[in-house]
Amino acid sequence: MRDVRRLLADPGIVRNRLKIEAAIRKARGVLAIREEFGSFDAYLSRFVGGRFRANGPD
Repeated sequence: MRDVRRLLADPGIVRNRLKIEAAIRKARGVLAIREEFGSFDAYLSRFVGGRFRANGPD
């Protein structure tokens, strides 16, 4: 957990161990998704039938 120690010492970020560990865990999850599906976008498109919709007025 060298990265956690380094980040906890960084005065430019919020230094909360649980938040840092959660950010690292989530980043690893996104990397695993990208490896399996080719991109995070490809993973998300599975849930919307490949058709994304922008928020805003119709």
